[in-house]
Amino acid sequence: MSENHPEQDNQSLDARAAWAKERLSLQLTLIQREQELEKCRADLRAERERRGGLAGASTEVDRVRERESERKRQTDRQTEKERKKERQTDKQTDRQTKRLPLDQ
Repeated sequence: MSENHPEQDNQSLDARAAWAKERLSLQLTLIQREQELEKCRADLRAERERRGGLAGASTEVDRVRERESERKRQTDRQTEKERKKERQTDKQTDRQTKRLPLDQ
């Protein structure tokens, strides 16, 4: 019996080694496939952007343009508010200036 025991240990080790080798092979294959999938997704995104996006879908370029346009609109609104305030101040100053000679 003592002679069979080392042989069984060797068979067990061989079986474990075979499973470990197969597992490693499957893990490497999975990593490769995931990398290929990510590359395909990146290619698809690039193609969509190149074509100007799909109907209803915006590209990164579109989003950047929209943000820039919105910033410009905000700046324009702020500038208009400042101009309006200046006009009001000018009107008040004009009224006060016109009253001064009359009050004297």
